[in-house]
Amino acid sequence: MARISKLSRRTRVLVAVALAALVVAGALTVRAVTADGGSGVDVEPAPLADDPACARIEKGYPDRLDGMERDATDAAGAASWGDGSVVLRCGMKRPIPSADSCATVDGVDWLWRERESGDGRKVLLTFGREPGVQATIADEVPALDSVLIEIGKLVEPIEQQRECLD
Repeated sequence: MARISKLSRRTRVLVAVALAALVVAGALTVRAVTADGGSGVDVEPAPLADDPACARIEKGYPDRLDGMERDATDAAGAASWGDGSVVLRCGMKRPIPSADSCATVDGVDWLWRERESGDGRKVLLTFGREPGVQATIADEVPALDSVLIEIGKLVEPIEQQRECLD
């Protein structure tokens, strides 16, 4: 302590200001890291996410989907629920012809993208609608059918131009 008292008043003030600046910088860093409360999900926007049809349906994305809370995400045309258990991306390109299974769920045709599925997730893509909408659904989601029905209501405004059997 004897040494500190030998410092000039100006030096002591500069040290105090520097320490205060470090404390403030540390607090701001902690705040920035935890600002989203851990509920944010990183979603890559679809290639055609800026399509006006995506902007229209995005307005209808609900705060809850099949009992899951909506997550924070800032990707255009996208939404996520249940800490990423269900991720929806509007703005997908027309799929190339494939042997993927196609099924109609409550009036909306869905392709099961078997090659893209895996790692505990199913990837489905609307068929016959442009832009397309991709749904990535975790295997833990117990009611895939009810989730697809709810999502189907969201994508219905995008005109269906073709059907599974075309």
